[in-house]
Amino acid sequence: MRKEYTDDALFKRNTARRHSGEKIKLSEYLMLWMYELLTKPVEFGMRDAVLYRVHKKFTDEMPFDDTVKEMDRLIREAEKAESQSKSYDEIVDMLWARDGKE
Repeated sequence: MRKEYTDDALFKRNTARRHSGEKIKLSEYLMLWMYELLTKPVEFGMRDAVLYRVHKKFTDEMPFDDTVKEMDRLIREAEKAESQSKSYDEIVDMLWARDGKE
């Protein structure tokens, strides 16, 4: 597991960039969700709420550990595609074409 996934400073910086209207990379957006998934407390159903939203947006319904692995795979594939200068739409099509998720 990469330490960037739980880096509080990175999360705050990317969140601020996103809220200011700056366009962030898909991999950075996915990392925001991964941070939420890994850092939300289990109490009061907070992590389950994030898990539900991740399932709806990015993955099929699966156990927590499998969801983390799938999000890691999506982030790595998005980073690889971004390094090849693929467009946002090309990356989305590549990652979710097989199951229709966006």
